[in-house]
Amino acid sequence: MRTRIEGVDISETSSSASLKELLAKNPYVDVILLDFRMPDSIGFSVLVELRTRVPEVPVVVVSATEYDEAVDRASPGSLSSSTC
Repeated sequence: MRTRIEGVDISETSSSASLKELLAKNPYVDVILLDFRMPDSIGFSVLVELRTRVPEVPVVVVSATEYDEAVDRASPGSLSSSTC
């Protein structure tokens, strides 16, 4: 799904497969919001792949997972985390 709000294009995907398709068509994105809970994959594996495919794009992990090790594994030393 694609939405345009006040000059900003927002694309939404519901799976890692659709995210890969989107990035294949348009690798020039400004930021990726990633949930660790995806229906077709484990978010950490998607994050690792994103770091390889588009290393220059910041990835913000937004998830309800309470698995602290996932945060530690995501990017040791370069992640900041916040819990609400």
